[in-house]
Order: sequence, then structure tokens, then C-alpha cells
Amino acid sequence: MPRPQMPNTSLGQHRVRMGEALGSYGKKMWNWQTQSAVESAGSLGIPASGNPQSVSIGDGSSDLLNLNYQSEPQVQKPVPESKTVETQMQWFEHYPIFPPNDNRYAKRRDFCREYPKIDKNITMPSAEAMACRDALASTQTYGGKQGTGQRIMGAIQKAAVESITGMDPKQKFDNAKSQQHGAAQGASDAVADAFNPTWIAMLELQMSNLLNVANEATGSPSSAFAVTKTHRNAIWFVQRMYSEVYVPMAILFLLPGAVITQMKGVVSHGILSSGNDEDAASPFVGILRAMIAIFLIPACQLITSYCIDVGNSLTHEVRQHVNPITIFNWANEQVFRAPEANKVNQVMHPSNFPVLGKLTQGPEAESGVEAQSTATVMLQTLANTMAESAAMGLVMMCAFQITMICYLMLMGPLAAAFYAWPSGLGNLFNKVFSTWVDAIVNLSLWRFWWTVVLLCIDTRLGWLGALGGYSLYSEWELLMFIAFLTILTYVPFNPFDFQAGEMVSQLMQKAEGAVSEASKK
Repeated sequence: MPRPQMPNTSLGQHRVRMGEALGSYGKKMWNWQTQSAVESAGSLGIPASGNPQSVSIGDGSSDLLNLNYQSEPQVQKPVPESKTVETQMQWFEHYPIFPPNDNRYAKRRDFCREYPKIDKNITMPSAEAMACRDALASTQTYGGKQGTGQRIMGAIQKAAVESITGMDPKQKFDNAKSQQHGAAQGASDAVADAFNPTWIAMLELQMSNLLNVANEATGSPSSAFAVTKTHRNAIWFVQRMYSEVYVPMAILFLLPGAVITQMKGVVSHGILSSGNDEDAASPFVGILRAMIAIFLIPACQLITSYCIDVGNSLTHEVRQHVNPITIFNWANEQVFRAPEANKVNQVMHPSNFPVLGKLTQGPEAESGVEAQSTATVMLQTLANTMAESAAMGLVMMCAFQITMICYLMLMGPLAAAFYAWPSGLGNLFNKVFSTWVDAIVNLSLWRFWWTVVLLCIDTRLGWLGALGGYSLYSEWELLMFIAFLTILTYVPFNPFDFQAGEMVSQLMQKAEGAVSEASKK
């Protein structure tokens, strides 16, 4: 009798046909196994309809939770992983022809994987676990084609890789925004930390007296080989250069100038009869100017000393009515910087902080650090940078004032000597001395003008505080602070020539130039 070929069917169908072939004994054994499987499934709450021999939990695409109930009392050997795949074989090779409990006549073959004994109190997997299992199972390739689940998992993996490697556009935008926010906040805090000592130095310098470089008692002798030198040592060197170099040089410049002016006067008055030339007003114009210049040369030191003393006297009288502590506290609140003690090292909701930056209009001592908005960080960066630049510029101007006063004192004898030289050449020669006097008077009064502006600040704060309309933490005070800084840097150069429109136009031109240069990069 030829062996019947087994079609490509399930294991349950294999067993059904096997029972028909075995006869009554096979039917009894099969019914006994089927009844046991149905009872076991019923005890687990699994419906008995369908195939009672195999129950699949899920969509059946994976054998992760496929339960094959076996009621045989004997223990079967586990099958290696490589032998678990069923192949198309003869029906009797899948199942022994002798009863399963009798292995004396034929060796039992393993036809399925052995599963552990099923506990009646088993807990079914959650819906999330089953969904993850189905998604993983659906990523398998069938016939060389990708399923929908596999394409979904591929997209998820791609998004995860882009998120990890920083290639995600949204993540790149968020990272760039966070980096810009952190860089701006770090720059704002650094500039604010540098502002306080700079502002203190500016107040001390502007409210102090200018050293009288023309007074010989101001200088302190020092060796040229000394490692360090004070301002008084430097002034002593300037005074030595003045008396031993520039005064003799001025006398040498005086003689040829007087001779040239005298010759020009004689020619213009006696020969050319030029009445419009001021050098031809008298035949002795050269001699007269030389005599005046001889007295102006030593008077330069007196003029310098007198201007400095007048400026210091005016500064002293105004300084008595200025409270520098009030001005410092006012400026310190405008240059906003949250203290390090307020850092919590985590991003918290803004409602957890009473103050978050300058825009919230509160004291910096109560401000949070991490939860500040980008708008307030950019405002603080701009304001703090402007304040630090202006304060540093004012400190440099104080140092520049001392340097320039020394330079002007040395140039005084030469300017006096040029008074004897002929005119008619623009601002050269005899016009130099009037320019020198204008410069020495203006420079000597710089600290006086600065002290007057500080008095205006102090008066305004006291007046508004008395009226009750003063808010130290408002944005308006920040604008007023920047305005007063601009006045401090502008007034000393033009105390009696107010041209605000020209100044604004110059600032706008510089800003436009900076923007155009930045756009080209």
C-alpha cells in the first residue's frame, strides 16, 4: 500500500488524519488528548471552539505566546532551536505508529517544542506588551517584501537615530535656541560681574580731584630704573621735561618767529601797503609779539595750575551734595544679574519664582536663574553690555584726562612761542596759543561736569522717592540709567554746545556701518 502524501496543513489536521488511520485505538487516544486539552483551555478561560490543540494569543504572527497544550503524562525532551521548524514530511514520521506511552517498539520522535507546564493562575500580558510584541513580529520580512509594521518600525528607528545623533530638524532648532539662550545669559552675567568694580572705580575717579601737574609740590622724585611708579612719580618726570627740555625749545622757536614776523610787517606796511594784513598794522609787530611770547612761555605753567585748581574747587563744592552709595545701588539694580545662590540646577515652572529677570520688574536678589525667558535674557545682555562699555569708557577718560593734562602742559611753552610767528596761515602759528588755552580750560573742568551729572542723578532719585513715584526695578529706570550714561560720555566734550541731533545721526551712521559689515561676513 503506498504511503499517502501529507498536505501542507496544520499540526491539528495532521493529528486528525492520524487518528482516522490508526483505527479505534487511535480514536480513543485522540479523543482522550482532545478532551484533556479542552478541559485545560476551559480552566484558563480560553474558548474551546476552533482548534483545541493549539491556542495563539495575539494576531498569530509570532510564536512568542503560542500555547500548545499536551496532556501526555510523560516528559518529552526539549528540541534544539535549529530543529523547531516543521518541514513537509510523511505523516507517520511526525507521529509514532505505536501508542505514545509505549516506546518499546519504536523510538519516539520529537514533533514540536516542549513548553513548560501551564499554571492555571497565569497572568495574561497587558495590551501594551501585546502591541509591542505584534509590532516586533510584524517587522519580519515575508517573501522579500516589507510589511506595514516593518516600515513603521523602520521610520521609528530612523527618527530615534536622528534624535540621538542630532539630525532631527526640530531638535537641532531647539538645541540651537538653547545654546543661544545659554550663551546670552552667560555673557550677560559676566558683563554684570565686571560692571560693579568698574562703576565703583568710575565714581571714585570722577569725584576725586585732578592732580595738579603744574604744581611742583605734586611731583615725587623717582629713579628711572624703578620697577613701579605712581602718578606722582610720573608727574615729577613731566615737570623735569617741562623745565629742562620744552622751555628752552620754546625760546629757540621764539627767535626765528619774531624775525619772520618783523620782516613780513616791514614789507607789507612799507612796500606793499597792505592794510588788511594784521602783521602789517605796525612796523614793530614782530618785536611786540616776541615780547608778549617771552612772558607767555613761563605763564603757561601758571595758566595750567590755575585752571586745574579752579576745576578742583568747583568739583569739591558739588561733591558735598552727592551721595555715591545711592547712585551705586541704583546702577546695580539696573545692571541685572541673578545671584548664584538662586540656582536650582533644573528648569522649573516660572510660577515657582517671584522674579525672573528684568522684564518682571523685581529685585535681582529674588530672581531665578534657569527659568528666565529669552526676551529678558537678551534685554539684560544688551543693557549690561552698554553699561559696562560706558563705565569702562568713563574710567579710561579719567586716565586720559591726566595724560592729556600732562601733554598740554608740555605743549604750552611751544604754543606761546608760536604766538610770535606770522598769521594768515589758518590756525597755524599765532592761533595755536588760543587753541591751547581753550583745551586746557575744557580739560580741567571734565570732573566738574561729571560731578554735576551725578548730582542730577542723585537729586532725581531723592525727589522721586519723596513723591512716592519712584520704582527702582522698573524698565523705565533702566532707560534713564542708559540715558545718564550717554550724558556722562558726551557732556565733557561739548558742555556749552548741545547738538543732540548731530550726535544721534553720528550714532546711527556708526550703527548702520556695523550692520552692513556684519551682513557681508
